[in-house]
Amino acid sequence: MPGPPRLLLFDLDHVLVDYDHAARCLALARALGDEARADDVRRALFGPGGLEFGCDRGEYGLDEYLDHAQARHGWRWRRQDFVAARRDATRVDTGMLALCRVLAPQARLAVFTNNGAWIGEHAADILPGLADVFGTDFVSSGELRTSKPEPAAFRACCDRLGVAPGEAFFTDDKAANAEGARQAGLDAHHFTGLPGLREALVARGFDLPGDFDAP
Repeated sequence: MPGPPRLLLFDLDHVLVDYDHAARCLALARALGDEARADDVRRALFGPGGLEFGCDRGEYGLDEYLDHAQARHGWRWRRQDFVAARRDATRVDTGMLALCRVLAPQARLAVFTNNGAWIGEHAADILPGLADVFGTDFVSSGELRTSKPEPAAFRACCDRLGVAPGEAFFTDDKAANAEGARQAGLDAHHFTGLPGLREALVARGFDLPGDFDAP
C-alpha cells in the first residue's frame, strides 16, 4: 500500500484564510483619504479588466500595479499601505493553522494560489503564523503566469516545488480547481470545511487528532 503523499498543497483564500474583498477595498480607499471611494476601488481592482486580474496572471508585479493605479485612476498608494490593506482583510483560520502544524512533521506543506507573486513575497506580514509553517513554499499564478484550474498550472507548480504530480495532494474550495489538479495527476480534494479535509487526510495515512482548536 502506498504511503501518504509527499507534498500537501493548499489553496490560500477561503481554505487557509478568510479574505474579505470589501474590507480590502475600504482600507485602500481610506489610504487615499477618501473612504467614500471604496466602491470605485472595488471596480478598479475586481471589475471588468480590473487591475487584480492582470497581476494574478503575472502581467505585472506590485510596483507596476501601483503605477497602473496611478496612471488609470490618479490613485497614489504607498507599497506598505497596499500590503497592509491585504493583511487587514485576511484572517488566518486558526483551525487550519493548527491542522497544518500537526501535518508539518509528516509531509512537506505548500500553498498554490491564484494571486500576484507579491502575496508570497509579503507572506510573513500578510499571513502571520502560516509563514512560520510554510516557509517560502508559496506559489502563485502570478509567478507561474498560468492559473488554476488549468492542469498545466498544477504541473508548473509541482515543477517549481521539485515534486512529481503523483506525489502531491491538493485541496481547494473550488471544485473546478480540484478537478484541474486531478487532470494534472495530483490527488485532490474539494474543500468544504475542516472536518471533511481531516477525513480525507486520515484516509491517506496521516496521523491526526479528532479536532483542531485555536492554538
